[in-house]
Amino acid sequence: MTSHTDSDTTYPLRPVQFSRLTKRGIMLGLSLPQLVVLAVAVFALVAGLYLAGGKGLMFTSPVWGSCALVAAVPAGGRKLIEWVPIVARWASRTYFGQLLFRRRVIKPRPAGTLALPGDAAPLREWEDPETGAAMIHDPHAQTLTAIIGVSHPAFVLLDPGEQQRRVSGWGRVLASACRSGRIARIQVSERTLPDSGTGLAEWWRTHGTDDGSWAATVYQDLINRAGPAGERHATTISLALDMNAASRQIRTSGDGMRGAAAVLRQEMTTLTTALRAAELTSTGWLTPGEVAVILRSAYDPAAAPALGVLPRDVVNAG
Repeated sequence: MTSHTDSDTTYPLRPVQFSRLTKRGIMLGLSLPQLVVLAVAVFALVAGLYLAGGKGLMFTSPVWGSCALVAAVPAGGRKLIEWVPIVARWASRTYFGQLLFRRRVIKPRPAGTLALPGDAAPLREWEDPETGAAMIHDPHAQTLTAIIGVSHPAFVLLDPGEQQRRVSGWGRVLASACRSGRIARIQVSERTLPDSGTGLAEWWRTHGTDDGSWAATVYQDLINRAGPAGERHATTISLALDMNAASRQIRTSGDGMRGAAAVLRQEMTTLTTALRAAELTSTGWLTPGEVAVILRSAYDPAAAPALGVLPRDVVNAG
C-alpha cells in the first residue's frame, strides 16, 4: 500500500503575485536622465551620418552606443544613467566630509523640525487638528506620512486555514489602500521593545487564581522572575501620500499643506476601514509625542527606559 501526501491540503497557503510596479516617466515611460542620454545618442548618430555617412556612423558609434547602453541596461533596479546622480551626491558628501552627523545636544531645534541625521534632517512634522495625528512632511520627496498602530494575534500560532484567511484579508487591505493611486508608500514596521512585566502581573491579579496551590505558586514566581525581562511587539503602518500624484485633489481641498492634510485624511479613513474589515485592531493614529518616543528609542535604545520621564516632544526625537 502506498501513501500519498498532498502538500496543498497540508499547507493551504498560496503564493500571491503582485502586479508590476508602475513607473511614471516624462515621455514613453523614460525618466529625465534617460531622455537626456538618448538625445545625445540620437544627435551623435544623426551628426555622424550627415557629416561623413557610413564612416561617420562608425566613428561616432562609441558615443551613441555607450549612451544607448547606459540608458537601457538595468543595475540594482535602476538604469545605469539613473545611478549617476546618486553616485555624484555620495562623492560630493565624501569630498566635503558630510558622511558624519554632528549636532549640539543642548541646542534645541525649532518646534516642528525632527532632529534627525542625514537625509531625514529636513523632515517637518505637522499635527492634524481633526484627528490629532502627526503628519510628517518630506519636502524633497514630496510625501506626507501618517502612522497608525495595529495590534494582531500571533500569525505563527494560527491554524493553516486561519492563516490563509488572514493573508487574504491583508491583501484586501493593500488593494483598498492603493486603489486611489495617490499613495507613494505603505510601510509595515514591527519593533521589539523591553517590557517591565507590569501588564503580565496585572493580568495575573485580574484573571489568575492565587489559591496557594503549587501551580499558582510556581506561576507567580515565574512572573516575578521572568516578567521584567520580557519583551513586547509593537506594529505600526506608515501611510505616505504622494503630493505630486494628488496635486489636483490637493488644490481642490484648499491647496498647500491644508489640502494635502485633507487628502491624506481621506486615505487614512480608507485604511482604517480596511483594517477593521480584515479583523486587525487599530490602536489609533500616532500623535507627535508618540512619534517622538519611537524615533528617540530607535536612535538611542539605552534611553528607552527613561522615555516615560522625558518630555514627549519633537525636540527630543532625534
